[in-house]
Amino acid sequence: MRAVDGATFKNVGTAGSGTFTLQGGSYFVVSNAGTAWGNATLGLSVLGADGSTFINVINVGTHADATATVTLPAGEYEFVVTNGTGTPAINMAITRIPGE
Repeated sequence: MRAVDGATFKNVGTAGSGTFTLQGGSYFVVSNAGTAWGNATLGLSVLGADGSTFINVINVGTHADATATVTLPAGEYEFVVTNGTGTPAINMAITRIPGE
């Protein structure tokens, strides 16, 4: 069984989370408002084959707290906060589901 992998971010605004590495497998994603959603949409993106472009994998939440389960390959990822008004501050976490 592999070690736990994932990432947690708190009060992320429209600048996004920054990149993080996942080993690949099935993951549980959770998001909730830190101080405000600010009409934002939260997505998870993967670094494309060109090594510079991030491509949307899944929209996690739209203006509300949300959860999702997704199967992902190993790679570089980032959470992206878009369409926010005011100052969105969103908490988000992604954790590999054990058992592989």
